[in-house]
This record gives sequence, structure tokens and C-alpha cells, in this order.
Amino acid sequence: MKWNIYLTGATLAILTLFSVALLSFSGVFAQGGLLAPAPQQATPTPAPFPGGQVGPGGMMGGMGMMGTMMGGPFASTAKPIAMDDAVRIAERSLQGAGNPDLTFDEVEGYAYNFYVPVKEKSTGNYAFAWVIDRYSGTVMPEMGPNMMWNTKYGMMGGGMMGPGGMMGPGGMMGPGGMMGPGATPGPGVGPSAPVTPTVDTPVSSAQAQRLAQQFLDGFLPGTKVGDTDAFYGFRTIDVNRDGQMVGMISVNGYNGAVWYHTWHGEFIGRWERQT
Repeated sequence: MKWNIYLTGATLAILTLFSVALLSFSGVFAQGGLLAPAPQQATPTPAPFPGGQVGPGGMMGGMGMMGTMMGGPFASTAKPIAMDDAVRIAERSLQGAGNPDLTFDEVEGYAYNFYVPVKEKSTGNYAFAWVIDRYSGTVMPEMGPNMMWNTKYGMMGGGMMGPGGMMGPGGMMGPGGMMGPGATPGPGVGPSAPVTPTVDTPVSSAQAQRLAQQFLDGFLPGTKVGDTDAFYGFRTIDVNRDGQMVGMISVNGYNGAVWYHTWHGEFIGRWERQT
């Protein structure tokens, strides 16, 4: 049988975005990947992210987020934005989210981006995380566990790109879509199983630290787990070497899968809100 395939510019753009989504989902996107050292249990179906601010050029436009994470290309005169600028960008994004219950108390600086963990004022729980490209200022939901494991603000329930979009309801990664709830889950994700979103997951903080350390002993010998932040459906843990932070790792709260955050690069510094 002969197939004739005609790819328009719009089709190519959709295929490109879908490829990035598949890479992120499979763990290849971040190189660190997705490993499941513990027996699988059901992972709940996530719900939508609040809208964030996306800077000029988008994730793949111009230099964008992808350019920074891949190390270029850059002009030789390119300079990273300062931490104070990143904080201001995060504040504007928070205002644009339109949810007065959200806030953030810290911003972490890395070689590739700034990491902004956003909290709920009413509960004190971590809601989700943004990353800000260190050169373009582009803001987007952090990839990896923040998208795939977040049971309250994650992408599969409503989509990062809005209702009806490629990753929204009815889209390729929305409910009923090729990658949405009801589809065959990826490694370490577990079957779709709607539950009430909670930070008190079956995998406790102590268990998450043990699983993370077990993985780090092979992946980054000499590193140790540090502080743990509980998000809806997973926990994110600081990774330290000789008492200094060098990165972070997340542990799924339902099946114990681990996911190292290789997309940040080398840790540079932290801003904390003064109270």
C-alpha cells in the first residue's frame, strides 16, 4: 500500500511539540529519565496548571528554554538575567495566574534556569513549580514530575496549553487522548486512578528519602539527600554534596519511582523572601 504524506508548516509545528511532550513523558527529555525502584501502585489522574506567563519566543522559539538547556546557540555577548530580575518575572507570572491563594517564598538559580516552587497560602502545601529560562526570561511549568505526577495541578487533567489544545481535554495528551488518562501509562507512572489530591501519599517522606538515596548512590556517588518538599502526588528532595546543594530529585508518592532533575544544570544560588 502506498502512503502519500503531506506535511504543512502547521503540521510540522504540532509534530515538533508532540515530540517534545513525548520526550518529557518518557524521561529522555531530561536525560535523567524515570526509574521505578519500588513496586507500582496506582497513580492518580492529574488536573490543570494555572496559566503562567510565557516569555517572547516560547519554549522552542528563538533561543527559548530548549536553547538554554542544550547549551546554545548563543551570541558571544549573551548575558544571563539576574536573580532580582527572575524574582520580578515570577511575581508578574503569579499575578497573571489569577489565583490569590498562590505565593512563593524562594527562587533557586541554576545554570540553565531559575526554579520557583509555588505554594498555597491556605494550606501551606507546595502546589507546583515554574522554571524561568536564565537567558530569555521565558516562564513555563517545570517539566518532569511537576507535569506528570502532580495530582492537583498537573497537565493531564486540563492541559498546559488550555482546553481543546494539544495537551488539553480532547487533545493528544488530554483525557481520552493518545497520552491522557485511560491511555497506556509510561514507565513508572502507574495506571490512571482518580483520587482526592493530597500531599499525604502512600510513599512517606522518610520512604521517599530512602528511595532517592538508593538511586543517588549509583547515579551520583557521594551525594546525599537533603530537605524534602511535599507536592500533590510526589516529593522533591534537595541533593547535596559535602553539605552544599548540587541539584534535586523527585519521588512519586504512589509507586516510588524517582526522577532526577537534570534540566536545571549546576546550582548557583537561592533567593528567599524576607519576613
